[in-house]
Amino acid sequence: GDDEPPRTVTASYEVKLRRPTPLNVELIITSQITEIDGKKVHVDMMMEANGKVCATGQGVFVAVEEGHPAYHRWS
Repeated sequence: GDDEPPRTVTASYEVKLRRPTPLNVELIITSQITEIDGKKVHVDMMMEANGKVCATGQGVFVAVEEGHPAYHRWS
């Protein structure tokens, strides 16, 4: 219900490189929220080139509020 997404910091992330990513081709990156746990959001991602998966990954991002050192980096 917010007008804009919350400001977040990265708690953890992991990327698995599946195959070489070619140059000069369109890359398609998709992501999906897999879990929301209070202020934490878990996200899975996939990167494709020429219809083949080049990388997958997941991350955990935590919403921060006014007063957090990273809060104003989005201003």
